[in-house]
Amino acid sequence: MRSALLPRAIIAVAIALLGMSFARVAGEDLLPGLLGGGAIGAFAVLLSWPFRQRIAECEVGRSDSELLGMRIATCGLCIAFAGWLVAVFVSRPVGIALIAVGIGAGFVGILRHWYIMLRSRDEA
Repeated sequence: MRSALLPRAIIAVAIALLGMSFARVAGEDLLPGLLGGGAIGAFAVLLSWPFRQRIAECEVGRSDSELLGMRIATCGLCIAFAGWLVAVFVSRPVGIALIAVGIGAGFVGILRHWYIMLRSRDEA
């Protein structure tokens, strides 16, 4: 149960921070953006609650090497999101550099995933 709550809490907090960053960019008060983002994050987690089984149980079994590209792309997305928060709240040039690294990693991960998946389909 505890392991299921931590990812959902992280999602809600990340969306709350995103809402707060939008308020900062718009020049508005940060608290309403934080609360609005938190409410949207909590609603998203609530909507996902009926689907809490592992996605791996619904999918065709894939090896770790086949899914490595998707993991790289997901890490790229997280880096780009962190870069956005850094650019808004801390340092714009550093944040932009992180965003660029995250987008680049995401493209590399997706391309690797496509290559591996298309190659495995051709071999079958």
